[in-house]
Order: sequence, then C-alpha cells, then structure tokens
Amino acid sequence: MIINEFTRSELITKSKTPGFNRYKTRMTVKPKEIIIDRVIIGKLQYNSPHLDVYFKVRDYICSIRLINYMVRVRVLYEQSKYRNDIRKLLEIAFNYTVNKNDLLINCTCPDFYYRFSYSATVNNYGFNTNQLIPAKIRNPENQGSGCKHLTRIINAPSLWKGKVITAVLQAIKADPSLLGGDVQ
Repeated sequence: MIINEFTRSELITKSKTPGFNRYKTRMTVKPKEIIIDRVIIGKLQYNSPHLDVYFKVRDYICSIRLINYMVRVRVLYEQSKYRNDIRKLLEIAFNYTVNKNDLLINCTCPDFYYRFSYSATVNNYGFNTNQLIPAKIRNPENQGSGCKHLTRIINAPSLWKGKVITAVLQAIKADPSLLGGDVQ
C-alpha cells in the first residue's frame, strides 16, 4: 500500500489550488473562535506516539493528529541538553512535528464531510475518516484539503502551540512515563 499523507505545508498548498478561490474566505475564522477542547497524548510503550488535539471552532469539533510527536519528544529528551528544560523540549518537538511530519485532520462540519472527507480518506490524511464515496457534486475535482476551520488552524499553529505545550507539560508532570520507559 502506498501511503501519501500530507505535511502541514502540503495541506496548505492543496488548499491554494489554482482556480479554487475559497482559500481567502477560509481565513475569516478569528483566533478567539479557536478553543482547544482536549489533548490526547499517545504513549510510546503502546505504539501510539501521536498527539491528538481537538478544537472547538464555532459549533464544530476539528481534530488534528500530530504523527510521532512523542517519538520526537523522546529523542530530544535523550539529548542531555534538553533534560532540564522540558518546556523548551516540547516546543522544539512541536515545531518539528507540525512543520515536518504528516498531519491527519478531520472536522465535524458539513463542508468537510461533503466536500473533503473523500479526498482525506483516499489520500490518507483524514483522521478517523472513512468516506469512500467521491464528492461528485460539491467537489468533483477533489480540490482543496479541508474546511475553513481546519485551514485556519493549520495555517496558524502559533495560535494554539502554547496551550498544547502547556497541556502536554502538565500531563508529563503528572505521568513521567509518557516520555517513555526509564524516565523518572
């Protein structure tokens, strides 16, 4: 099976497809409308090293999975210069994961479901999507990558980075084993 997931920049580029002028209208979601609903931290020992972030945007829930975030955290932790500053370690891991690793996305809004979930499923960038029916009427050429809610979130990770890092830091302080194995 060929896996062709997308990085953040690839998802943004896909949203800016020529002739697909919806990108500019997608930036109308205001930062104050993006609220982190919950953060789920995967554990290395259970082979689930991802970070799932759920946002409440207007009346919808958007979800983004940062692939292998905890692997990056563990690698940085093993480098002795980051052991004393866990917040800095989490920030570096976040920046790397968001900008270099693949992201999986989903939104509960009808626009994502009827327009983009087929493309997200087929191209393996959908987070818990299983839409195998093409959007022949609403998006016949499978242009774009996500709804305006997701595009705004993906386009500006600085809006939510601090809150996610704080949530992960609190979780690690409560359960140091999230860093994996032998961590005290």
